[in-house]
Amino acid sequence: MAIITQTRIWNNVPTKVIVDTSTGETKVYPTDAAFQKANPISAALGGSPPLLASSSSNEWAINASEFSSYYNNYNPNKPLTVDAFNRAFQTAGRKVFDNDRAAVFNNPKNYDGVNQYNQYVQSWQALGIPRIKSSITGVQTNSDGVLQTNETVSDIVPPADQQGGYSEPPSDLDGSGSFDFPSLGGNVKLEGISPAATPTAASAVGAPAGPPSVLRYPLANLETAREVGISYNYIKIRIVDYIGSLSKDQFGSRGLNADTFYLTPEGTNATVSDIYLNNQRTLGYVILPMQPNISSANSTDWGSDSANILQLVAGGLLNSYFSSVGNEGTGSAIEDAITKAAQSAGRLADAAVADKSSIAALLAGYVANTSLIQRATGTVINPNMEMLFNGPRLRSFNFTFDMVPRFREEAETVRKIIKTFKKYMAPEKTAGNAFLKAPKIFLLDYIYNGDIDQSETDSEWSKNSKQHPYLNKIKPCALTDFNVNYTPAGSYMTYRDGGSMTSYQINMTFSEIEPVYQDDIDINSNDMGY
Repeated sequence: MAIITQTRIWNNVPTKVIVDTSTGETKVYPTDAAFQKANPISAALGGSPPLLASSSSNEWAINASEFSSYYNNYNPNKPLTVDAFNRAFQTAGRKVFDNDRAAVFNNPKNYDGVNQYNQYVQSWQALGIPRIKSSITGVQTNSDGVLQTNETVSDIVPPADQQGGYSEPPSDLDGSGSFDFPSLGGNVKLEGISPAATPTAASAVGAPAGPPSVLRYPLANLETAREVGISYNYIKIRIVDYIGSLSKDQFGSRGLNADTFYLTPEGTNATVSDIYLNNQRTLGYVILPMQPNISSANSTDWGSDSANILQLVAGGLLNSYFSSVGNEGTGSAIEDAITKAAQSAGRLADAAVADKSSIAALLAGYVANTSLIQRATGTVINPNMEMLFNGPRLRSFNFTFDMVPRFREEAETVRKIIKTFKKYMAPEKTAGNAFLKAPKIFLLDYIYNGDIDQSETDSEWSKNSKQHPYLNKIKPCALTDFNVNYTPAGSYMTYRDGGSMTSYQINMTFSEIEPVYQDDIDINSNDMGY
Protein backbone atom coordinates (compact mmCIF):
# COMPACT_ATOMS: atom_id res chain seq x y z
CA MET A 1 0.00 0.00 0.00
CA ALA A 2 1.19 3.49 -0.66
CA ILE A 3 0.46 7.19 -0.66
CA ILE A 4 0.95 8.50 -4.20
CA THR A 5 1.59 12.19 -4.80
CA GLN A 6 1.03 13.64 -8.24
CA THR A 7 1.16 17.14 -9.70
CA ARG A 8 -1.49 18.46 -12.00
CA ILE A 9 -1.92 21.73 -13.91
CA TRP A 10 -5.68 22.21 -13.99
CA ASN A 11 -6.95 25.32 -15.78
CA ASN A 12 -3.54 26.92 -15.17
CA VAL A 13 -3.70 26.20 -11.42
CA PRO A 14 -0.71 24.06 -10.24
CA THR A 15 -2.13 21.43 -7.90
CA LYS A 16 -0.82 18.50 -5.88
CA VAL A 17 -2.99 15.36 -5.80
CA ILE A 18 -2.39 12.94 -2.92
CA VAL A 19 -3.99 9.49 -3.19
CA ASP A 20 -3.98 7.04 -0.29
CA THR A 21 -4.37 3.49 -1.60
CA SER A 22 -5.10 2.14 1.90
CA THR A 23 -8.09 4.40 2.65
CA GLY A 24 -9.19 5.46 -0.80
CA GLU A 25 -9.04 9.12 0.16
CA THR A 26 -7.85 11.66 -2.39
CA LYS A 27 -6.90 15.22 -1.48
CA VAL A 28 -6.08 18.16 -3.76
CA TYR A 29 -3.77 20.97 -2.59
CA PRO A 30 -2.04 23.85 -4.38
CA THR A 31 1.62 23.12 -5.03
CA ASP A 32 4.16 24.65 -2.67
CA ALA A 33 5.18 27.13 -5.38
CA ALA A 34 1.55 28.12 -6.00
CA PHE A 35 0.97 28.53 -2.25
CA GLN A 36 4.09 30.67 -1.90
CA LYS A 37 2.94 32.84 -4.81
CA ALA A 38 -0.55 33.32 -3.38
CA ASN A 39 0.44 33.62 0.29
CA PRO A 40 4.11 34.61 0.52
CA ILE A 41 3.89 35.73 4.16
CA SER A 42 2.14 32.58 5.35
CA ALA A 43 4.58 30.43 3.39
CA ALA A 44 7.55 32.29 4.89
CA LEU A 45 6.17 31.69 8.40
CA GLY A 46 5.92 27.95 7.76
CA GLY A 47 2.25 27.77 6.82
CA SER A 48 0.84 24.82 4.91
CA PRO A 49 -1.04 24.87 1.60
CA PRO A 50 -4.83 24.75 2.11
CA LEU A 51 -6.97 21.74 1.19
CA LEU A 52 -8.82 22.59 -2.02
CA ALA A 53 -10.88 19.44 -2.59
CA SER A 54 -11.18 15.88 -1.30
CA SER A 55 -13.08 12.68 -2.01
CA SER A 56 -13.30 9.07 -0.90
CA SER A 57 -16.30 8.08 -3.05
CA ASN A 58 -18.03 9.44 -6.15
CA GLU A 59 -18.67 12.78 -4.43
CA TRP A 60 -16.20 15.61 -4.02
CA ALA A 61 -16.07 18.09 -1.15
CA ILE A 62 -14.65 21.37 -2.41
CA ASN A 63 -13.34 24.42 -0.62
CA ALA A 64 -14.84 26.62 -3.32
CA SER A 65 -13.82 29.98 -1.89
CA GLU A 66 -10.16 28.95 -1.58
CA PHE A 67 -10.04 27.03 -4.85
CA SER A 68 -11.75 29.80 -6.83
CA SER A 69 -9.27 32.29 -5.37
CA TYR A 70 -6.39 30.26 -6.80
CA TYR A 71 -8.23 29.88 -10.10
CA ASN A 72 -8.83 33.65 -10.42
CA ASN A 73 -5.23 34.33 -9.49
CA TYR A 74 -4.00 32.18 -12.40
CA ASN A 75 -6.80 33.25 -14.79
CA PRO A 76 -7.17 37.01 -14.28
CA ASN A 77 -8.78 37.47 -17.71
CA LYS A 78 -11.71 35.12 -16.99
CA PRO A 79 -12.50 35.27 -13.26
CA LEU A 80 -15.39 33.30 -11.74
CA THR A 81 -17.54 33.84 -8.71
CA VAL A 82 -17.39 31.23 -5.95
CA ASP A 83 -20.76 29.77 -6.97
CA ALA A 84 -19.85 29.68 -10.66
CA PHE A 85 -16.55 27.99 -9.91
CA ASN A 86 -18.23 25.43 -7.67
CA ARG A 87 -20.70 24.53 -10.43
CA ALA A 88 -17.90 24.32 -12.98
CA PHE A 89 -15.80 22.04 -10.80
CA GLN A 90 -18.67 19.70 -9.98
CA THR A 91 -19.64 19.58 -13.66
CA ALA A 92 -16.26 19.12 -15.23
CA GLY A 93 -13.22 19.57 -13.01
CA ARG A 94 -13.95 16.60 -10.80
CA LYS A 95 -13.62 14.31 -13.82
CA VAL A 96 -9.98 15.30 -14.21
CA PHE A 97 -9.17 14.37 -10.62
CA ASP A 98 -11.35 11.25 -10.85
CA ASN A 99 -9.05 10.18 -13.62
CA ASP A 100 -5.90 10.86 -11.60
CA ARG A 101 -7.28 8.87 -8.69
CA ALA A 102 -8.35 5.98 -10.93
CA ALA A 103 -4.90 5.88 -12.54
CA VAL A 104 -3.43 5.16 -9.11
CA PHE A 105 -6.09 2.69 -7.97
CA ASN A 106 -6.02 0.75 -11.24
CA ASN A 107 -2.24 0.22 -11.14
CA PRO A 108 -1.37 -3.18 -9.57
CA LYS A 109 2.09 -1.89 -8.70
CA ASN A 110 0.57 0.27 -5.97
CA TYR A 111 -0.50 -2.80 -3.97
CA ASP A 112 1.24 -5.61 -2.12
CA GLY A 113 0.50 -8.43 -4.48
CA VAL A 114 -2.29 -9.47 -6.84
CA ASN A 115 -4.69 -10.59 -4.12
CA GLN A 116 -4.53 -7.24 -2.34
CA TYR A 117 -4.95 -5.43 -5.66
CA ASN A 118 -8.08 -7.39 -6.51
CA GLN A 119 -9.52 -6.99 -2.99
CA TYR A 120 -9.02 -3.21 -2.88
CA VAL A 121 -10.26 -2.63 -6.43
CA GLN A 122 -13.50 -4.32 -5.48
CA SER A 123 -13.69 -2.07 -2.41
CA TRP A 124 -13.23 1.07 -4.51
CA GLN A 125 -15.97 -0.13 -6.85
CA ALA A 126 -18.28 -0.77 -3.90
CA LEU A 127 -17.67 2.80 -2.71
CA GLY A 128 -18.75 4.06 -6.13
CA ILE A 129 -15.42 5.59 -7.09
CA PRO A 130 -15.54 6.41 -10.84
CA ARG A 131 -13.46 4.72 -13.52
CA ILE A 132 -12.23 1.79 -11.44
CA LYS A 133 -11.52 -1.27 -13.59
CA SER A 134 -10.24 -4.64 -12.47
CA SER A 135 -7.79 -6.18 -14.91
CA ILE A 136 -8.62 -9.55 -13.37
CA THR A 137 -12.44 -9.62 -13.45
CA GLY A 138 -13.04 -7.00 -16.11
CA VAL A 139 -15.71 -5.37 -13.90
CA GLN A 140 -15.56 -1.60 -13.96
CA THR A 141 -17.32 1.58 -12.89
CA ASN A 142 -18.30 4.35 -15.25
CA SER A 143 -17.76 8.09 -14.81
CA ASP A 144 -20.60 8.17 -12.24
CA GLY A 145 -19.19 5.29 -10.18
CA VAL A 146 -21.85 2.81 -11.35
CA LEU A 147 -20.72 -0.76 -11.96
CA GLN A 148 -20.81 -1.74 -15.64
CA THR A 149 -20.63 -5.34 -16.73
CA ASN A 150 -21.45 -5.20 -20.43
CA GLU A 151 -20.31 -1.69 -21.21
CA THR A 152 -16.73 -0.56 -21.75
CA VAL A 153 -15.79 2.66 -20.06
CA SER A 154 -12.78 4.85 -20.53
CA ASP A 155 -9.27 3.48 -20.45
CA ILE A 156 -7.22 5.13 -17.77
CA VAL A 157 -3.67 6.28 -18.42
CA PRO A 158 -1.28 7.59 -15.79
CA PRO A 159 -1.34 11.30 -14.95
CA ALA A 160 1.03 13.95 -16.15
CA ASP A 161 3.93 13.50 -13.81
CA GLN A 162 4.01 9.72 -14.31
CA GLN A 163 4.14 9.93 -18.11
CA GLY A 164 7.01 12.31 -18.82
CA GLY A 165 5.06 15.54 -18.56
CA TYR A 166 1.92 15.05 -20.63
CA SER A 167 -0.88 17.48 -20.12
CA GLU A 168 -4.37 17.07 -18.79
CA PRO A 169 -7.72 16.93 -20.53
CA PRO A 170 -9.17 20.38 -19.95
CA SER A 171 -12.51 20.96 -18.34
CA ASP A 172 -15.19 23.31 -19.57
CA LEU A 173 -15.34 25.92 -16.85
CA ASP A 174 -18.43 27.40 -18.45
CA GLY A 175 -20.26 24.21 -17.58
CA SER A 176 -21.34 23.53 -21.15
CA GLY A 177 -20.55 19.85 -20.87
CA SER A 178 -18.24 19.69 -23.89
CA PHE A 179 -14.66 18.50 -23.56
CA ASP A 180 -11.67 18.84 -25.87
CA PHE A 181 -8.29 17.22 -25.65
CA PRO A 182 -5.47 19.72 -25.29
CA SER A 183 -2.37 20.03 -27.37
CA LEU A 184 -0.36 17.20 -25.87
CA GLY A 185 -3.18 14.69 -25.58
CA GLY A 186 -5.57 13.78 -22.84
CA ASN A 187 -5.31 11.52 -19.84
CA VAL A 188 -8.94 10.45 -19.90
CA LYS A 189 -11.40 9.28 -22.49
CA LEU A 190 -14.62 11.23 -22.14
CA GLU A 191 -17.94 10.45 -23.80
CA GLY A 192 -18.01 11.38 -27.45
CA ILE A 193 -14.29 12.09 -27.69
CA SER A 194 -11.75 9.82 -29.34
CA PRO A 195 -9.20 8.71 -26.74
CA ALA A 196 -5.48 9.12 -26.86
CA ALA A 197 -3.90 5.93 -28.11
CA THR A 198 -0.80 6.80 -26.12
CA PRO A 199 0.10 9.60 -23.73
CA THR A 200 1.15 11.72 -26.74
CA ALA A 201 -2.43 12.07 -28.01
CA ALA A 202 -4.30 10.36 -30.81
CA SER A 203 -1.88 8.94 -33.32
CA ALA A 204 -0.67 11.36 -35.96
CA VAL A 205 -0.21 8.46 -38.34
CA GLY A 206 -3.63 8.11 -39.87
CA ALA A 207 -6.72 10.19 -40.49
CA PRO A 208 -7.33 12.56 -37.61
CA ALA A 209 -10.38 11.89 -35.50
CA GLY A 210 -11.47 14.73 -33.29
CA PRO A 211 -8.91 17.29 -32.12
CA PRO A 212 -5.52 17.29 -33.86
CA SER A 213 -2.70 15.33 -32.30
CA VAL A 214 0.46 16.94 -31.02
CA LEU A 215 3.84 15.24 -30.91
CA ARG A 216 6.58 16.98 -28.98
CA TYR A 217 10.28 16.32 -28.58
CA PRO A 218 11.80 16.42 -26.07
CA LEU A 219 9.19 15.37 -23.54
CA ALA A 220 9.43 17.16 -20.23
CA ASN A 221 7.36 18.10 -17.25
CA LEU A 222 6.94 21.82 -17.77
CA GLU A 223 4.77 22.42 -14.73
CA THR A 224 7.64 23.57 -12.53
CA ALA A 225 8.84 26.01 -15.17
CA ARG A 226 5.38 27.49 -15.53
CA GLU A 227 5.00 27.81 -11.77
CA VAL A 228 7.99 30.16 -11.60
CA GLY A 229 7.01 32.02 -14.76
CA ILE A 230 9.48 30.48 -17.19
CA SER A 231 8.30 30.28 -20.79
CA TYR A 232 10.09 28.71 -23.74
CA ASN A 233 10.61 28.94 -27.49
CA TYR A 234 10.10 26.19 -30.03
CA ILE A 235 9.43 25.36 -33.68
CA LYS A 236 5.81 24.54 -34.36
CA ILE A 237 5.02 22.49 -37.48
CA ARG A 238 1.35 22.25 -38.40
CA ILE A 239 0.22 19.64 -40.94
CA VAL A 240 -2.70 20.46 -43.25
CA ASP A 241 -4.28 19.26 -46.50
CA TYR A 242 -3.02 20.49 -49.85
CA ILE A 243 -5.16 23.13 -51.60
CA GLY A 244 -4.71 23.69 -55.32
CA SER A 245 -4.16 27.32 -56.31
CA LEU A 246 -7.09 27.10 -58.74
CA SER A 247 -9.33 25.79 -55.98
CA LYS A 248 -9.02 28.70 -53.57
CA ASP A 249 -11.95 30.52 -55.12
CA GLN A 250 -14.18 27.71 -53.93
CA PHE A 251 -13.77 29.11 -50.43
CA GLY A 252 -16.71 31.46 -50.66
CA SER A 253 -19.07 32.58 -47.97
CA ARG A 254 -20.08 28.96 -47.28
CA GLY A 255 -16.60 27.46 -47.30
CA LEU A 256 -15.41 24.48 -49.30
CA ASN A 257 -16.58 21.99 -46.71
CA ALA A 258 -18.59 23.24 -43.79
CA ASP A 259 -17.55 20.26 -41.69
CA THR A 260 -13.84 20.68 -42.28
CA PHE A 261 -12.88 24.20 -43.31
CA TYR A 262 -13.53 27.40 -41.43
CA LEU A 263 -14.70 30.65 -42.94
CA THR A 264 -12.46 33.62 -43.60
CA PRO A 265 -13.38 37.32 -43.88
CA GLU A 266 -11.39 37.59 -47.08
CA GLY A 267 -13.58 35.05 -48.88
CA THR A 268 -12.58 34.51 -52.48
CA ASN A 269 -10.07 37.38 -52.26
CA ALA A 270 -7.91 35.44 -49.83
CA THR A 271 -4.49 34.36 -51.01
CA VAL A 272 -3.41 30.75 -50.98
CA SER A 273 -1.41 31.45 -47.83
CA ASP A 274 -4.48 32.98 -46.19
CA ILE A 275 -6.47 29.85 -46.95
CA TYR A 276 -3.82 27.63 -45.39
CA LEU A 277 -3.36 29.77 -42.30
CA ASN A 278 -7.01 30.48 -41.54
CA ASN A 279 -9.25 27.90 -43.17
CA GLN A 280 -7.53 24.58 -43.19
CA ARG A 281 -8.27 21.73 -40.83
CA THR A 282 -5.28 20.59 -38.86
CA LEU A 283 -4.15 16.98 -39.10
CA GLY A 284 -1.58 17.34 -36.36
CA TYR A 285 1.24 19.33 -34.81
CA VAL A 286 4.91 18.51 -34.28
CA ILE A 287 6.74 20.57 -31.68
CA LEU A 288 10.54 20.60 -31.98
CA PRO A 289 13.29 22.55 -30.20
CA MET A 290 14.95 25.64 -31.58
CA GLN A 291 18.05 25.03 -33.67
CA PRO A 292 21.55 26.49 -33.22
CA ASN A 293 21.68 27.59 -36.87
CA ILE A 294 18.54 29.45 -37.96
CA SER A 295 18.72 31.40 -41.20
CA SER A 296 16.67 32.50 -44.17
CA ALA A 297 17.68 33.51 -47.68
CA ASN A 298 15.46 35.70 -49.84
CA SER A 299 16.33 35.89 -53.53
CA THR A 300 14.82 37.16 -56.77
CA ASP A 301 15.57 35.88 -60.26
CA TRP A 302 17.41 38.57 -62.23
CA GLY A 303 19.47 37.87 -65.35
CA SER A 304 21.73 39.82 -67.68
CA ASP A 305 20.48 40.66 -71.17
CA SER A 306 22.22 42.36 -74.09
CA ALA A 307 21.09 44.05 -77.31
CA ASN A 308 23.43 45.42 -80.03
CA ILE A 309 22.64 48.45 -82.14
CA LEU A 310 20.90 46.48 -84.88
CA GLN A 311 18.65 44.78 -82.34
CA LEU A 312 17.86 48.14 -80.78
CA VAL A 313 17.04 49.60 -84.19
CA ALA A 314 14.81 46.64 -85.02
CA GLY A 315 13.20 46.81 -81.60
CA GLY A 316 12.61 50.52 -81.95
CA LEU A 317 11.10 49.97 -85.38
CA LEU A 318 8.67 47.33 -84.11
CA ASN A 319 7.82 49.30 -80.97
CA SER A 320 7.06 52.44 -82.95
CA TYR A 321 5.04 50.47 -85.47
CA PHE A 322 2.86 48.65 -82.98
CA SER A 323 2.42 51.77 -80.84
CA SER A 324 1.27 53.72 -83.88
CA VAL A 325 -1.05 51.00 -85.10
CA GLY A 326 -2.52 50.67 -81.64
CA ASN A 327 -3.22 54.39 -81.51
CA GLU A 328 -4.32 55.03 -85.08
CA GLY A 329 -6.21 51.87 -86.00
CA THR A 330 -5.79 49.85 -89.19
CA GLY A 331 -6.21 50.33 -92.92
CA SER A 332 -4.57 53.36 -94.49
CA ALA A 333 -3.17 54.38 -91.13
CA ILE A 334 -0.81 51.40 -91.23
CA GLU A 335 1.19 52.98 -94.09
CA ASP A 336 1.68 56.17 -92.09
CA ALA A 337 2.61 54.08 -89.08
CA ILE A 338 5.29 52.22 -91.03
CA THR A 339 6.72 55.50 -92.31
CA LYS A 340 6.80 57.00 -88.83
CA ALA A 341 8.34 53.83 -87.39
CA ALA A 342 11.05 53.84 -90.03
CA GLN A 343 11.82 57.49 -89.40
CA SER A 344 11.97 56.86 -85.68
CA ALA A 345 14.31 53.90 -86.14
CA GLY A 346 16.49 55.94 -88.46
CA ARG A 347 16.87 58.66 -85.86
CA LEU A 348 17.80 56.03 -83.28
CA ALA A 349 20.50 54.68 -85.57
CA ASP A 350 21.88 58.14 -86.29
CA ALA A 351 22.00 58.97 -82.61
CA ALA A 352 23.54 55.64 -81.60
CA VAL A 353 26.27 55.25 -84.26
CA ALA A 354 28.06 58.11 -85.90
CA ASP A 355 30.50 55.85 -87.72
CA LYS A 356 28.47 54.33 -90.54
CA SER A 357 31.53 52.31 -91.68
CA SER A 358 31.29 50.30 -88.48
CA ILE A 359 27.68 49.44 -89.29
CA ALA A 360 28.75 48.42 -92.79
CA ALA A 361 31.48 46.20 -91.37
CA LEU A 362 29.02 44.68 -88.95
CA LEU A 363 26.53 43.86 -91.70
CA ALA A 364 29.28 42.48 -93.91
CA GLY A 365 30.50 40.34 -91.03
CA TYR A 366 27.03 38.84 -90.65
CA VAL A 367 27.01 37.97 -94.34
CA ALA A 368 30.55 36.53 -94.31
CA ASN A 369 30.06 34.90 -90.92
CA THR A 370 33.20 36.45 -89.46
CA SER A 371 34.11 39.30 -87.16
CA LEU A 372 34.95 41.91 -89.82
CA ILE A 373 34.17 44.84 -87.53
CA GLN A 374 36.96 43.80 -85.16
CA ARG A 375 39.33 43.22 -88.08
CA ALA A 376 38.39 46.43 -89.86
CA THR A 377 38.02 48.91 -87.00
CA GLY A 378 39.38 47.21 -83.92
CA THR A 379 36.10 47.72 -82.06
CA VAL A 380 33.36 45.48 -80.75
CA ILE A 381 29.67 45.93 -80.64
CA ASN A 382 28.35 47.58 -77.49
CA PRO A 383 26.16 44.83 -76.03
CA ASN A 384 24.09 47.38 -74.06
CA MET A 385 24.01 44.85 -71.24
CA GLU A 386 21.31 45.28 -68.63
CA MET A 387 20.08 43.31 -65.62
CA LEU A 388 16.44 42.36 -66.19
CA PHE A 389 13.89 40.90 -63.80
CA ASN A 390 12.91 37.34 -64.72
CA GLY A 391 10.59 36.47 -61.82
CA PRO A 392 10.47 35.49 -58.15
CA ARG A 393 12.17 32.53 -56.57
CA LEU A 394 10.84 30.02 -54.05
CA ARG A 395 12.68 29.70 -50.74
CA SER A 396 13.83 26.50 -49.06
CA PHE A 397 14.59 25.84 -45.40
CA ASN A 398 16.82 23.08 -44.07
CA PHE A 399 16.57 21.71 -40.54
CA THR A 400 18.61 19.11 -38.70
CA PHE A 401 17.34 17.68 -35.42
CA ASP A 402 19.28 15.35 -33.14
CA MET A 403 16.95 13.18 -31.07
CA VAL A 404 18.23 11.17 -28.12
CA PRO A 405 15.37 9.32 -26.38
CA ARG A 406 15.84 9.23 -22.62
CA PHE A 407 13.00 6.89 -21.69
CA ARG A 408 10.51 4.60 -23.39
CA GLU A 409 7.69 7.12 -23.86
CA GLU A 410 10.09 9.55 -25.48
CA ALA A 411 11.40 6.82 -27.78
CA GLU A 412 7.85 6.07 -28.89
CA THR A 413 7.26 9.77 -29.53
CA VAL A 414 10.40 10.03 -31.65
CA ARG A 415 9.24 7.05 -33.69
CA LYS A 416 5.84 8.66 -34.23
CA ILE A 417 7.40 11.96 -35.26
CA ILE A 418 9.53 10.22 -37.88
CA LYS A 419 6.59 8.20 -39.19
CA THR A 420 4.38 11.31 -39.28
CA PHE A 421 6.78 13.20 -41.54
CA LYS A 422 7.29 10.14 -43.74
CA LYS A 423 3.56 9.62 -44.09
CA TYR A 424 2.43 13.14 -44.83
CA MET A 425 5.22 14.01 -47.27
CA ALA A 426 4.22 11.05 -49.45
CA PRO A 427 1.50 11.27 -52.15
CA GLU A 428 -1.85 9.64 -51.53
CA LYS A 429 -3.39 7.07 -53.87
CA THR A 430 -6.95 7.60 -55.06
CA ALA A 431 -9.60 4.97 -55.68
CA GLY A 432 -8.49 2.72 -58.51
CA ASN A 433 -4.93 4.06 -58.27
CA ALA A 434 -5.44 6.02 -61.49
CA PHE A 435 -4.35 9.30 -59.90
CA LEU A 436 -2.26 10.47 -56.99
CA LYS A 437 -3.22 13.24 -54.59
CA ALA A 438 -0.63 15.77 -53.51
CA PRO A 439 1.12 15.24 -50.17
CA LYS A 440 0.22 17.36 -47.17
CA ILE A 441 1.40 20.89 -46.59
CA PHE A 442 3.43 22.00 -43.56
CA LEU A 443 3.07 25.34 -41.80
CA LEU A 444 6.17 26.31 -39.84
CA ASP A 445 6.39 28.94 -37.10
CA TYR A 446 9.09 30.03 -34.70
CA ILE A 447 7.21 30.45 -31.43
CA TYR A 448 8.35 32.94 -28.81
CA ASN A 449 7.48 32.52 -25.10
CA GLY A 450 4.91 29.90 -25.98
CA ASP A 451 2.98 27.48 -23.79
CA ILE A 452 1.56 24.54 -25.72
CA ASP A 453 -0.12 23.11 -22.61
CA GLN A 454 -2.06 26.20 -21.71
CA SER A 455 -4.94 26.34 -24.20
CA GLU A 456 -7.97 24.12 -24.29
CA THR A 457 -8.71 24.28 -28.00
CA ASP A 458 -6.78 24.42 -31.25
CA SER A 459 -7.93 27.97 -31.97
CA GLU A 460 -7.02 29.22 -28.49
CA TRP A 461 -3.63 27.53 -28.71
CA SER A 462 -3.02 29.25 -32.06
CA LYS A 463 -3.72 32.61 -30.43
CA ASN A 464 -1.25 31.90 -27.64
CA SER A 465 1.40 30.64 -30.06
CA LYS A 466 3.13 33.94 -30.73
CA GLN A 467 5.40 34.24 -33.76
CA HIS A 468 8.93 35.13 -32.72
CA PRO A 469 9.22 38.91 -33.31
CA TYR A 470 12.86 38.73 -34.36
CA LEU A 471 12.89 35.62 -36.53
CA ASN A 472 11.60 35.27 -40.06
CA LYS A 473 8.16 34.00 -40.91
CA ILE A 474 7.70 31.09 -43.31
CA LYS A 475 4.99 30.60 -45.91
CA PRO A 476 3.20 27.23 -46.33
CA CYS A 477 5.73 24.60 -47.35
CA ALA A 478 6.04 21.23 -49.00
CA LEU A 479 8.39 18.74 -47.37
CA THR A 480 10.64 17.87 -50.30
CA ASP A 481 13.37 15.87 -48.53
CA PHE A 482 13.35 13.87 -45.31
CA ASN A 483 16.36 11.84 -44.23
CA VAL A 484 16.84 9.77 -41.09
CA ASN A 485 20.22 8.69 -39.77
CA TYR A 486 19.64 5.84 -37.34
CA THR A 487 23.27 5.70 -36.25
CA PRO A 488 24.42 9.35 -36.08
CA ALA A 489 27.13 8.49 -33.53
CA GLY A 490 28.78 6.17 -36.03
CA SER A 491 27.90 2.93 -34.27
CA TYR A 492 24.86 0.70 -33.89
CA MET A 493 23.38 0.85 -30.41
CA THR A 494 19.88 0.23 -29.04
CA TYR A 495 18.17 0.39 -25.68
CA ARG A 496 17.51 -2.86 -23.90
CA ASP A 497 13.95 -1.78 -23.10
CA GLY A 498 12.02 -1.98 -26.36
CA GLY A 499 14.87 -1.79 -28.86
CA SER A 500 14.84 1.93 -29.63
CA MET A 501 17.98 3.37 -31.15
CA THR A 502 19.92 5.43 -28.64
CA SER A 503 19.95 8.41 -30.99
CA TYR A 504 18.48 9.60 -34.27
CA GLN A 505 19.23 12.46 -36.61
CA ILE A 506 16.62 13.76 -39.04
CA ASN A 507 17.30 16.19 -41.88
CA MET A 508 14.41 17.97 -43.54
CA THR A 509 14.08 20.37 -46.45
CA PHE A 510 10.92 22.47 -46.64
CA SER A 511 10.17 24.48 -49.80
CA GLU A 512 7.63 27.28 -49.82
CA ILE A 513 4.76 26.79 -52.25
CA GLU A 514 4.36 30.51 -52.93
CA PRO A 515 6.95 33.28 -53.49
CA VAL A 516 7.38 36.22 -51.16
CA TYR A 517 5.91 39.46 -52.55
CA GLN A 518 6.23 43.07 -51.44
CA ASP A 519 2.69 43.06 -50.09
CA ASP A 520 3.62 40.23 -47.72
CA ILE A 521 6.01 42.41 -45.72
CA ASP A 522 4.72 45.24 -43.57
CA ILE A 523 7.55 47.60 -42.64
CA ASN A 524 5.65 48.90 -39.61
CA SER A 525 4.67 45.52 -38.15
CA ASN A 526 6.25 44.12 -35.00
CA ASP A 527 7.77 41.09 -36.69
CA MET A 528 10.73 40.26 -38.87
CA GLY A 529 8.55 39.56 -41.92
CA TYR A 530 9.32 36.86 -44.43
